[in-house]
Amino acid sequence: MANKVVLVTGASKGIGQSIALAFAKANYDVIIHYHQDVKGARHTQEQCHKLEVNTHLTCCDLSSFQDTQNMIKESLKHFKRLDVLVCNAGINKDKLLLMMSESDFNHVLDVNLRGLFNVVKPCAKIMARQKSGCILAIGSTVATLGNVGQSNYAASKAGMVGFIKSVALEMAPYHVRCNVIAPGLIDSSMSQVLDEKQRQRLLDKTALKHIGQKDDVAQLALFLASDAASYITGQQFFVDGGMLGGG
Repeated sequence: MANKVVLVTGASKGIGQSIALAFAKANYDVIIHYHQDVKGARHTQEQCHKLEVNTHLTCCDLSSFQDTQNMIKESLKHFKRLDVLVCNAGINKDKLLLMMSESDFNHVLDVNLRGLFNVVKPCAKIMARQKSGCILAIGSTVATLGNVGQSNYAASKAGMVGFIKSVALEMAPYHVRCNVIAPGLIDSSMSQVLDEKQRQRLLDKTALKHIGQKDDVAQLALFLASDAASYITGQQFFVDGGMLGGG
């Protein structure tokens, strides 16, 4: 029997890379998306090959609807099917609102929210034809809590939740499940730009009092894509060490 196939966007580093490798370990063939970091994407591909699964490397600006359509068509030529989509790609341009430009706001929304629509729509069509599939979006606790200097990022991630919950209702008749995973403070490239004061402020809000690991997110993604989660859709899951509990 052929392996199942997963597409992971933003798989060249961080959480996306960990998710791609987790699925490879579970014997999925992996479509590795990247935009600029080709070196990181190739490293992900090399690690997947060590696990003896097939891969396809694809570069795409997800904020372009046509480019994203072309990426999905090209990827489908390689594997003929798509079982899981993990929408991990995202950017942040953190600034206080009074200092934020229109470009700063629009760019984050274009990649994080418009890009989500651009990749989910063609993948949902494939899964609807198959009458099976799983769509996962990597959100953030910021969508619920807000954060100083991240009004654009928080807006994009909050929009993601409403989008995925709506798509989950539309895709349920096709046996396609859709959920959001919302990480808190995770040891990744995004958290590494925090200074010590910012990091400590977030840790103080975290009940478990330590930073999470990328694999904490990856293992939840793997579970939600599995048959063990066959009755779970339209939900948001927090991987935040108890941050939403107030610490």
